[in-house]
Amino acid sequence: MSMVFVLGAPDPEMAAIERLAREAGCSVHYALVGGQRVPPATAYKVDGVEPPLPADGQVIAVECDGPALPAGAIRVDHHRPGDPGYGRGPAEFLPASSLGQVISLLALKAVKMLAID
Repeated sequence: MSMVFVLGAPDPEMAAIERLAREAGCSVHYALVGGQRVPPATAYKVDGVEPPLPADGQVIAVECDGPALPAGAIRVDHHRPGDPGYGRGPAEFLPASSLGQVISLLALKAVKMLAID
């Protein structure tokens, strides 16, 4: 199954995630509110996605959430309680960061692709 990344507010970490996702051959989409790419203040109120999401693929919501995202989306984040990276200390900086979480997801995808039955 292909990975479909929906990116939240632009910042240096998000730019690195976008480059990595594109280099891995994944589709990249932007989280919108009111037709505009989300800033940090509205990243968890997403009401649209550009370009529109494909009918298939696993959606990876990076530092964003809202009614426009499917219920089964994988969450990549570290800002709020309950996020995969929330509350982790400096010794766990890679799995705590959104970039590290994306690297892990892409690595798992690569391992699955190489698995021989």
